[in-house]
Amino acid sequence: LHPLWYSRLLPIYFFFTAVGAGLGMTVVESYLSWRGMGHEAPLPVLANLVRGMVVIQLTFFVAMFEGLIVSHKLGYLVDGSFESGMWWLEMALWVFIPTIIAFRKKWMLTRLGVFTAGFSGVLGFLMNRLNVSMTAFQWSAKVKYVPSWQEMAVSASFVVVSFIIFAYGVKYFGLFHEEDLEPIDSIEESAVKAG
Repeated sequence: LHPLWYSRLLPIYFFFTAVGAGLGMTVVESYLSWRGMGHEAPLPVLANLVRGMVVIQLTFFVAMFEGLIVSHKLGYLVDGSFESGMWWLEMALWVFIPTIIAFRKKWMLTRLGVFTAGFSGVLGFLMNRLNVSMTAFQWSAKVKYVPSWQEMAVSASFVVVSFIIFAYGVKYFGLFHEEDLEPIDSIEESAVKAG
């Protein structure tokens, strides 16, 4: 395993960061549910999920960076290798972009800003898992592995099927409470009565 990702604490990092990714994925799914089905989650709740995600990711980053310092591996960050580039891309998506957005109050007051922070965190999480499972192992491997288009198509189809199942569940099993979803006509009528 490449020294940038190797740590005796790797299993703990994996568990700890999965919690942060779960918070980010909740934000992403809430945004997509709002865009696709009109079910709007409260923005302050989503913003707090992003803040929680950022706290977890910053804690991970500090612990990981401290490990690189203690084990004298900082040189790998600036050696210009493919692995160092992938590490920096992972950290940009996973830690830096969500942190910058979370500290910009103006951005955290918009659904797009909150979604972007959550989506970037999720992409960074996926990048971490790919880096640990592929990039870090290929560093010392004699044979380089690149997934075929069929493998990527199968993976993408799992995501598409998940979206279809969720949409079906919302439509036919009433996952959202009907009393929470007020029809447009009644909103217009109440505005006319109030005005």
